[in-house]
Amino acid sequence: MPYLSLGGRRKMFFKSHGKGCALVFIHGAYGSHNLWNRQTSFFSSKYDVITVDVRGHGLSFKPRSGYELEKMVEDIMMLLDHLKIESAVFVGSSMGGVIAQMIGIKYPLRVKALVLVGTLAKAVWYGRAKEIAETALAGGYQKGVRGWFTPNSSKEDIKVALREAAKTSEFFLRGVIMENPNWDIRREISAIQAPTLIVVGKGDVNTTPVKESRIIHRRISHSQMKVVPNSGHLVMLEEPEIFNRIVDEFLVKNLR
Repeated sequence: MPYLSLGGRRKMFFKSHGKGCALVFIHGAYGSHNLWNRQTSFFSSKYDVITVDVRGHGLSFKPRSGYELEKMVEDIMMLLDHLKIESAVFVGSSMGGVIAQMIGIKYPLRVKALVLVGTLAKAVWYGRAKEIAETALAGGYQKGVRGWFTPNSSKEDIKVALREAAKTSEFFLRGVIMENPNWDIRREISAIQAPTLIVVGKGDVNTTPVKESRIIHRRISHSQMKVVPNSGHLVMLEEPEIFNRIVDEFLVKNLR
């Protein structure tokens, strides 16, 4: 299995398919590289598709602490260095979208374009980290994952999301909240100059509502936004054909 050593026993799992411009797919909290399976075969015919498991998830290392978003950003950049990739398109879902935005802010010369899926630019727990962490832990991850979907969502899609969420470290949720208590990048993202596509499900009412995507859209001048009608939080999983078409059209237009 392909792993990147981050020092000591820390190893990050990744996969690479295809050739060409690199597309780096970054999943969100309680996800894994498998949530992008419906994109891998589609895009790998034209691009170098790279999927990862961020720390605490999937097949990657699972520390007790160290869930600062800045560290997740550096993990991704270490992977690019390892693969000798100078610049890439970053496709991030939810927390992965936050990581992608932060890469756009800190490493603008390494970003060809951004695709932000069901994400936001300010912590939902801002100013209430301890309270939200305790509530979330008491509810269990299953309730949160089910909240990503609409009443009309496929049972199979929900099953996939729950299966991947079960692989997440027991230390992740409290860590990511308490170690990033007041993150807010709304002002910083105005500096992003890379072409940016923002995709959000109309039915994403519990996790990253459409209004959060509109905030990002207003802040990033070179951005466009697409609302997918029949999807919840994980557009790439629930509406892969629509998602793939929207992203493909965006890449064709902006990677000339």
